[in-house]
Amino acid sequence: MKRFNRYILAVVAMFTAVAAYSQTPDDKAIIDAMKSEMNRNKENLQLPGYTTPYFLSYAFCRSHQFNVSASLGAITSTHDRPWTAHGTTRLQTGDYHRNSDPFYHGQFGRVVMPADANEQAIKNGFWTFSDMLYKAALKNYAAKVAIRTNNPLTPEEEAMDDFSQIEPIVRVVERKAEFEYDHKEWEKRIAELSAVFNEYPELMNSRVVMSGLEMVIYKTTTEGVETIIPLSLMSVSAVAMVRTEDGYSFSDSWQLVSQTPGQMPSQEEMIKQVRKFAESLTKLRTVKPIEEYYAGPVLFEDGAALGVFTSNLFAPQTALIAGRTRIDRQAAPTIENRIGKKIIDSRLTVKNYSTLAKYNNTQLMGAYEIDAEGVVPEKEITLVENGIMRRMLNSRVPTLKNPTSTGRSRYVLSATDIAFVTAPGTVHISVSKGIKHDKMKKELIKAVKEEGLEYGYIVRKNAGLATQIFRVSAKDGSETQVGACSVTKVELAKIKRLLAVSSRENVANIILNNATLASFIYPSAILVDDVEINKTDAKKSQAPSLEFPLKRQ
Repeated sequence: MKRFNRYILAVVAMFTAVAAYSQTPDDKAIIDAMKSEMNRNKENLQLPGYTTPYFLSYAFCRSHQFNVSASLGAITSTHDRPWTAHGTTRLQTGDYHRNSDPFYHGQFGRVVMPADANEQAIKNGFWTFSDMLYKAALKNYAAKVAIRTNNPLTPEEEAMDDFSQIEPIVRVVERKAEFEYDHKEWEKRIAELSAVFNEYPELMNSRVVMSGLEMVIYKTTTEGVETIIPLSLMSVSAVAMVRTEDGYSFSDSWQLVSQTPGQMPSQEEMIKQVRKFAESLTKLRTVKPIEEYYAGPVLFEDGAALGVFTSNLFAPQTALIAGRTRIDRQAAPTIENRIGKKIIDSRLTVKNYSTLAKYNNTQLMGAYEIDAEGVVPEKEITLVENGIMRRMLNSRVPTLKNPTSTGRSRYVLSATDIAFVTAPGTVHISVSKGIKHDKMKKELIKAVKEEGLEYGYIVRKNAGLATQIFRVSAKDGSETQVGACSVTKVELAKIKRLLAVSSRENVANIILNNATLASFIYPSAILVDDVEINKTDAKKSQAPSLEFPLKRQ
């Protein structure tokens, strides 16, 4: 009875929210078309001898995409795509305990949608793909039952649901900042940024690219979930290639991201950053490649330190991201069984926030109110406490030790698809008993001497041949930049016992795994023991037959 009352209140709130939001005929047409077609199909999608689907979800996305590319001060391409639309249908047969999804990440049908909010065309698109998905779901359910019959589950697995239930909710998310965009103005700015590379004749194939995406995703489900979520992304990046004196050719890149054009730094600041990037890449032209094998302490700073954490803790379906393997494949290894056990250095605590919008005056782009499946996330989750793993991030697909959603299903930033992945919002990797950042180098030298080595290494950016790595003398602490090397990936076991951790914190907004916006607050440096560094196996290339035009001047 209580659940029914909550549902009635949610329905009332739904109409109130829609009435408050639907200020235009387009919004009302989209919502009405989705709801009416979903409810009709929920009742009428049925083949003789089979049940109707127990779960239907419709999503409709309106998006506006634009980009500008420039090289050496000239625009090479420019595009401002008008608002377009597409949709997806998600359908499951069976029930929450055993459903038709064999992949455990949803079965989606991409729906062709009209550019304008034509109610009948929207209904037609959802009907077409609902019909197709229903028939496919019946086959998948039968196949799933057969596989489970031949491969019986353990009692614990048998008791586990395939899909967790959630309460109905209605939420209209308001934009936190206006998305004001002037295409001509950004053409001018990108051309000016690209002109910086005219000052660096040693760099080839340089370009600066601006890309942006503004989108609104409407979602309705048969569970009573109705959400309208705006998403946006603005990115400015630069790329250039250099050929070293030793014959290696490679590219490197630099990037800034924000949620709106207005949140981007000033033009003067961006020119400064592009120039810094160009200077760093130019330096790699003359540095000598590493020729000898090294195994010992390595200090990872700034972006290189962040890379160690993200690759180990938040790569898809690994570490702190829970997930189940599709039924036709062997279960992938996870660390779920290590909940309650130590996985990283005991000085480190990892928390995930959903609504934290600012930290030390830095805007955090990982903040969000509701996830892509209609779950309101907990504002704070402790994933690792003093090195001990406590929880994992999870979608609505239960795992043995993560039976409910943590509200971390995040929409992928894409103008062509409506997809979501399990990912964090804002991650805070805090440290207790850290040391001052300027003492980290001294700790490196101390560790190097204890190993009986003549030198150690500092990695400030780990980017293949463009890695920024410095050899540090154990005798006097002097640094020599080196290049062209292979730094072995730092695995999770390596950060279980760190030699030292900086107490200073960095804040970074990134596109995590090229999919979602995330924010990280993390130690600015970590000292890792027994890291292997070797000469690169990359092949040298021949010099261009013709001299680069900038070098002829």
